[in-house]
Amino acid sequence: MSYRDMVGFGRRAVDVPAATLTNEVNYEVGALDAFARIAGTRVRYVKPHGALYNRIVHDEVQAAAVVEAVRTVDPTLVGPVGCKNSVMAPDQRFRLRARAR
Repeated sequence: MSYRDMVGFGRRAVDVPAATLTNEVNYEVGALDAFARIAGTRVRYVKPHGALYNRIVHDEVQAAAVVEAVRTVDPTLVGPVGCKNSVMAPDQRFRLRARAR
């Protein structure tokens, strides 16, 4: 998932209200999950991309918007450790996992 930045491929920071970001992430994760199910599998892990990931490392409002969206689509999804959503995870029931190296 990333900011709606088609030209910059999600690498440019975009100032959007938290509610808008939640809706956009809902759409992205929901669409990805639909295609995964068509292919006989499902989405199990989500990680913000580019500028969105860089922002949620420090921005609690944007991190909370991402957590809310992912939980709405599928509360069993796992997200990355190391950003503000890690701090909110116990309250938000958002499971986190470090990336495999």
